[in-house]
Amino acid sequence: MLGTSWGASAEQSAEALGVNATAVAATCVLESGCQNVAGTGSITGAFQMTTATFQSSLAAALAQDPALVADIVPGTAGQSDPATEAIAAAEYLNRERSR
Repeated sequence: MLGTSWGASAEQSAEALGVNATAVAATCVLESGCQNVAGTGSITGAFQMTTATFQSSLAAALAQDPALVADIVPGTAGQSDPATEAIAAAEYLNRERSR
């Protein structure tokens, strides 16, 4: 993930949310090889998130750290932006860790 143009931003966002950046990077590698690819249905992006999961996770991340709004691509286009999707993925991992 760090070898991508958006990797450093993803790492900083994960750390801002209290999530291990290595876990976010591993998720990216497992889901898509850190390639911003389309999946099936509403699944897309480097983290292969559904639209619903992306939207709810991004909203939760921004509620936790409103300063992250400066780092996102707003709207549905954000799901296709790896740096924005990384913020949602980090929050998703954060919620799963808390279960």
